[in-house]
Parts: sequence; C-alpha cells; structure tokens
Amino acid sequence: VIYALQRANLRMGEAVVVQGAGGLGLYAVAAAKEMGAGLVISIDGLKSRLDLARQCGADHIIDINELREPEERIAKVKELTGNREGADTVVEVVGYPQVVPEGLDMVRKGGTYVEVGHIWPESNVTIDLSKIIWNMITIIGTAHYDPYVLSVALDFLEKTKDKYPITKVVSHKFPLEQIN
Repeated sequence: VIYALQRANLRMGEAVVVQGAGGLGLYAVAAAKEMGAGLVISIDGLKSRLDLARQCGADHIIDINELREPEERIAKVKELTGNREGADTVVEVVGYPQVVPEGLDMVRKGGTYVEVGHIWPESNVTIDLSKIIWNMITIIGTAHYDPYVLSVALDFLEKTKDKYPITKVVSHKFPLEQIN
C-alpha cells in the first residue's frame, strides 16, 4: 500500500478515497494520513471496519449500507472534496471488480486511480475509456513492491504503533504448528 501511494505521487494536503476498509484499506488510510493527505475518506459496508478506519485517520466514512447506490457515494465524495470535485487519489483495495467504475467516477479531473485489490486473473469489469481520457485519469496498478519499501513499512508500523490500531487488530490466533 505504501508503494502504491508512492507510485501515485501522493502529496501533502491531497484528498484520498480508500475503497475498502479491510486490512489493506485500514493500512492505506493510516499510511495516506502519515504521508500528508489532508482529507481521507474510507468506504466499506461493515460498521466495525469503518470504526477502525476512523481510528486509523479517516476524516469521513461512507457506509455502503446507508448510501446504497454508486451514484449516491460518488456524489458524497464530490461533496466532501468540495472545489476539487473528486479525490486526487482513489485507492481500490476491495478486490471486487464492480467497484472500479464507481471509483473512477470519484477521481477528480487529472487525478489518479490506484488499483491494488485485483491480483488474480479474470478480474473483468467494463469501463468507459472516454471518461479516463476526457478526465485525464492516471491508472496505476500495483501488485508488487520495491524491496526498499519493507523497511519503510516496518518503520511506519513502529512509529505509529500507539497512534493507530492496525498493529493491534487480531482476528485469529494459531499455534506455530498450524502456520499453514
């Protein structure tokens, strides 16, 4: 996620939308804040995840159970980003292809869409390329990372361990014998 945000050239004060508040999404919210994002919006459908997103630095959350239609969520992002009329950067970490067209409509003209969630073949979705061209949207796909980012990520986790709950979230514990 850090490498993806670096590839998107995230700058201080920018507006970032994170589609998905699972492990990667929470990490993206906290990392975007630490990298200088001025506004971070997290989108998900689970209240517990959205609560964690707030604790990780999200300025606003959008619950897909409250704003059920993509058009409602797109309008909310445009409202929250004000004069920008969309986010500077939208990060997809849901892994569900159908959120891509919605996310692209949340990007401001000249903004960036960062695709992290689709790492398997046949993640097909239909998008209107004219929107990408006319709105000059840059799409960045990130499935791997440069090895230097590992130390950056570990430093980030160490530096923020008492600031964000991402190092404290545990869903299951297994003995070493069951590691596989």
